[in-house]
Amino acid sequence: MTLRALLPLALAAIAAAGDAPGWVWVEAESATDKREQKNDWYEPVDRATSLSGGEWWRSFDEIGTASGHAVVPFTVPRAGKWRLWIRANLSATGATWQLDDGAVQELPLSTWQDEDRKHENDIAWNRRVFDRSIVSHDGSNRHTLAWLRCDELELTAGAHRLRLMVKPGKDGKGFAAVDCFVLAETAFDFRPRMAVKPGDKVQTVSEMDPAKAWPFPVTRDAFGDSPIDLRRLNEKTAGEHGFIGRNPAGAFVRGDGQPIRFWAGSEYAWRIPFDDGVGAITESDRRAVAHKARWLAKRGINMVRFHGHLPPMRKGNESPPKDGINEVDLHGAWYMVAAFKLEGIYSTLSPYWGSHTDNEKTWNLGFDGGNLSGLVFFYEPVQQMYRAWLKRLYTDTNPYTGIPLKDDPALAIIQLQNEDSLLFYTVGSITGEPLRVMTRKFGDFVAKKHGSLEKAFARYTLTYESGWDLRGKDDLAAGTVAVLQPWFMTLDARNRAHKWEDAGTRNRLDDQLEFTARLMYDFNAATATYLREELGCRQLINAGNWRTVDAVTCDDAERWSYTANEVIGRNVYFNGIHRGINEGWQILPQHVYTNRSALHHPRSWPTNAKQPVGQPFIIPESLWVPPNLYQSESALLVAAQLSLTGVDTFYWFASGGEEWADVDNKWPFNVPMQLGMFPATALAFREGFITEAKEPALHEERSLEDIWSQRLPLIAESEAYDPNRDSGPMPTESTVKTTQDPLAFCVGPVTVKLGGEAKNNRAHPKLAELIDPAKKQLTSVTGEIATDFGLGIYTVNAPRCQAAAGFLAKRPEIALSDVTIRCTNDYATIVVVPLDGQPLASSKRVLVQVGTTARASGWVVRPRAIDHDGTVVDGLQILRKGSAPWLIANTAASVAIRNPALARATVLDHNGMPRGAAMPLRRDGAAAVCELPADALYTILSAE
Repeated sequence: MTLRALLPLALAAIAAAGDAPGWVWVEAESATDKREQKNDWYEPVDRATSLSGGEWWRSFDEIGTASGHAVVPFTVPRAGKWRLWIRANLSATGATWQLDDGAVQELPLSTWQDEDRKHENDIAWNRRVFDRSIVSHDGSNRHTLAWLRCDELELTAGAHRLRLMVKPGKDGKGFAAVDCFVLAETAFDFRPRMAVKPGDKVQTVSEMDPAKAWPFPVTRDAFGDSPIDLRRLNEKTAGEHGFIGRNPAGAFVRGDGQPIRFWAGSEYAWRIPFDDGVGAITESDRRAVAHKARWLAKRGINMVRFHGHLPPMRKGNESPPKDGINEVDLHGAWYMVAAFKLEGIYSTLSPYWGSHTDNEKTWNLGFDGGNLSGLVFFYEPVQQMYRAWLKRLYTDTNPYTGIPLKDDPALAIIQLQNEDSLLFYTVGSITGEPLRVMTRKFGDFVAKKHGSLEKAFARYTLTYESGWDLRGKDDLAAGTVAVLQPWFMTLDARNRAHKWEDAGTRNRLDDQLEFTARLMYDFNAATATYLREELGCRQLINAGNWRTVDAVTCDDAERWSYTANEVIGRNVYFNGIHRGINEGWQILPQHVYTNRSALHHPRSWPTNAKQPVGQPFIIPESLWVPPNLYQSESALLVAAQLSLTGVDTFYWFASGGEEWADVDNKWPFNVPMQLGMFPATALAFREGFITEAKEPALHEERSLEDIWSQRLPLIAESEAYDPNRDSGPMPTESTVKTTQDPLAFCVGPVTVKLGGEAKNNRAHPKLAELIDPAKKQLTSVTGEIATDFGLGIYTVNAPRCQAAAGFLAKRPEIALSDVTIRCTNDYATIVVVPLDGQPLASSKRVLVQVGTTARASGWVVRPRAIDHDGTVVDGLQILRKGSAPWLIANTAASVAIRNPALARATVLDHNGMPRGAAMPLRRDGAAAVCELPADALYTILSAE
């Protein structure tokens, strides 16, 4: 070919090179030569939405294996200076890179991160690490990819190669991973954005259209004359009629015997006066707490729970004294009772949490390190401190009322301890002297039960393959009997590992379950005696509120231990998946989550409770946990289900400050779509607008022998409890021969007598008709509540409360007895109740309350795959968590009420105050029709 012929081709190549972008994107998995060694811990990653090409290069090298490497070819269009950017896993022992045949260079991951942290406030610092992004399926930081700004390279035009290699750690193992890398010309401004190439957009998901939403105001409540102020329902002063008690049916009554229902919440406003420690309370702090009490009373609250901690707190490196106490929480409990009683709000005190109490050397408890989980039930040195804390709390004069708490009827319930049990996995942390004491007590127990230790050991399997299985020692001379790990009590141990098939293991488990349950029962009974007879407390007592290693096999034993006291409790939350760094207390960018409506998942309703007969049942902590989007359903479901089943109290968790919570809090109920939904629902619950079932959907009686031997119950508070899969031995004398679907909790009360006779088991005669799993429909035993958990729609149809919640656009018209709801919102909750106590058909004043969905302004998420117990599900990842104010999705709905008296509508603001003059309602035959405002939670319909 002649030079004349070659010239056009050369010019074309030059032009093409000149037109090429100033960056080259290369996938690490495109390596032509690579070694990868997989590892189950290092492998899980969201490939679909977090890796640029759907895959990566990674290697986890064990000791003695050849190092993982990847040789990745690439081409640059022009000669010149190109910056190397590598998207690598920060969770790595280290890596090296080599360009062509040049020198091997290290990727100093730790050094670069440390340097960036040291200079984070220096705006002139040239950072090395950019755009951290968690890409693990489970939301953990085992895979945190980040873009690393490496050095500039002088490159010739054409082909090159980059060699990546794992750098081993100190123990000889090594692991590293790279998703992709970029060569960017010096003149090109490369901006790292996850796995997104320059010029492309991040694929986000809109959970709410800001153009169809309204900002939630933050105007402080001045407590003007509001039609929805529920302070009128409370006593003038809590306890003015005497101490709260219980009636023979197990319901709460006031001191004068009148029934009382509690709409409750955990409250932290008591911290306001003690931010800087205990001292004189300023007038501004006093007003702040008083404001919060009035604010909650207005919205229906008449019980608050103190969730605090009396053990003395460490100050710096200084261990607290054994005879000390947490003065801030002590005064906080006193002040909360004093301040809230003035608004007719009773208190529940939960002052001790063993699993969150670290052992201090100055306490001289006979062991080093660890915490106090489980020890209060049996370990005398801990019990002595515990009783000393209780004595100060309940018998010292409350400086804010002038009387000790033991004599104050505004304190309704004493909780002995929070979230601790000898039937939960935390019992595995008991070691050293406490373990020796527990195994000695176990030895005494079985020796008494079977006649001698020798006879007990003859019944047990004594040797196990794993040293993990038994804790403590089987020692005849020392009188100790080892305990099996609590996992042995689970269905997993029975079904998967077949541990129960060994008779010696089964015998040991029977004795261990009885021993631990009786140990907890005896502590609860003895502490009640101490509180009543030595301290003089007259309040109701709740032993505990925790769960066990297995709801099916152990919960009844746990609940039996609570029957030593008057009140039964259980902490339980409703949530979707939420994972990421500090997920337990924060909502942060990079967290992954799912939105989950309870109306699609009735088996996991937190209101599902197996209630021991004759004893009040409380749910001391619960919440529809953020960042779950579907929250407005919560208050209606709680009010209706508690009314139906007779569960006595549901404590929303948790509120602090003076009014609404910040938009990015993890655990608040004082948010628009939960507390904002209180007025109508609290009114309906407290005034009995929804009928309580006269007969249980299911009644079970269990002998203690059946509980200790872990025979299957008729029903358990477990979403995963499958009556078909989890079949097993049941009492032969039971009149109900098969285990029951947990959906029974949703249609009526489920009661249990622990220590009863199985021949008395009974199911509601229409139970099978009320539950239709095939159609995914439920009907309450009263006929007033219906759940379509296929569509996700929940309705209440009572004379004084008619409501619908869920995905209402799927049913354009919902016709109830007196109310017809038409709603085009994908998701909403609409509740209609009378304010004058009359049936809706004749009421002269009606509240229509509506909730939709809420997100912080500027909230941005993208699709993410999430590994949930081995199953990958579609979820979301937070890119920006946004800020105040809340944006509330516009309401697009109308209600028609067949009531001849209603003639006008008044829209209220978020504080329940009229926003303007009343407007006339449109009549449609016998119905008054109200087009609900797009931007309001409350509307009052009234007569002329």
